[in-house]
Amino acid sequence: FMISLLFGALLMSTPYLILRVRLINKRMKTSMSFLNNFHIIVQSYSSSGKSAYHMVQTITEELEDKELKNTFIKLLASMQQDRSEKDFREAIKVFSYTINSSFAIRLGNLIAKAHLESADISLPLSDLNSDVTARKADLENERSLNVETKILGYLPIITMPLFIFAAWRLSSMYNFWTLFNQKVTLLTFFIAVVLTLFSFFAVIVFMKPRSDI
Repeated sequence: FMISLLFGALLMSTPYLILRVRLINKRMKTSMSFLNNFHIIVQSYSSSGKSAYHMVQTITEELEDKELKNTFIKLLASMQQDRSEKDFREAIKVFSYTINSSFAIRLGNLIAKAHLESADISLPLSDLNSDVTARKADLENERSLNVETKILGYLPIITMPLFIFAAWRLSSMYNFWTLFNQKVTLLTFFIAVVLTLFSFFAVIVFMKPRSDI
């Protein structure tokens, strides 16, 4: 009963896990695009006469990544429509959440300061650009170090079907499916499936390069 309950819970949670992984991957992809296109943000601020509104407008015109571009378009729409400071700061929070990185949070705060207070953010933006450049250099080193870890993460997906096939061949002298009528065998199989799925999700989520330090 407990094995059936656990296996049923795993199957029921699978759609949520898939959607969660898709969300995480989407946010990670957007955050990496933000990192790779940060030079456009710096250039846009300088070319827009240090205006936060015209900076965001220029960014939306020059960005090619669809997801990141849509994020800035939504922020631009908020700058055009929201009349209260509270609404705009809420839009900044959504902007930072969508990109999901500490760099995006810092940029959001700078945009808010420039837009609401008409402040010059050239110096803090330059510091942020230096941190982004340093992080990009670190990511190149991390990619080379994570290759072996990724291989180990994907390995159970390959080896488990091979072990099941080997067990089927070795048990050809009697009915293979009778093995699953025994509690120990069934529990071992369940644990193997869970760990294989965990390994698969882990390598997808945790082994991707992260834009945060």
